[in-house]
Amino acid sequence: MYEVNGVEYCDEELAVSILLKEEVLFVSFNRDFSYVPMKFGDVYKSGGNSIVVVVNCGDVFAWGCADAEDLAYDEIPKLYKMFAADNKWGSTKWCCIKRNQQPQEPIKNSMIKDGSWNDELEKLPENNQTKYFRMTQEEFDKDGGLV
Repeated sequence: MYEVNGVEYCDEELAVSILLKEEVLFVSFNRDFSYVPMKFGDVYKSGGNSIVVVVNCGDVFAWGCADAEDLAYDEIPKLYKMFAADNKWGSTKWCCIKRNQQPQEPIKNSMIKDGSWNDELEKLPENNQTKYFRMTQEEFDKDGGLV
């Protein structure tokens, strides 16, 4: 990020290379699946012939999840700025804001302990998995299980 005459600019290529190196981003296949009719039957063909760069949010919202958020080109500056301001939690904050959801409770508690929690994150809806961890089995069954 740099500023010229009071206007902030971002070198997106440099930002992406840094975020890849720091494992904030990773390369994946295109997750857009399209229906392709074939002569000998119908198949689904993955858009996997191309790659995409996604933001790593594994274990942020639930343990044991290989999870990611899509990254639009115009979102690179904000993600990079948040990461540069807080190398430990900046990308997690970005993912929470993008998903409009707080992280799972242990991550939230760690962010609070590290002084990285803020009012913007507190106003986000609670992690949709958290209520299930707080329920008794009877409440869980009555609620219909994980929905």
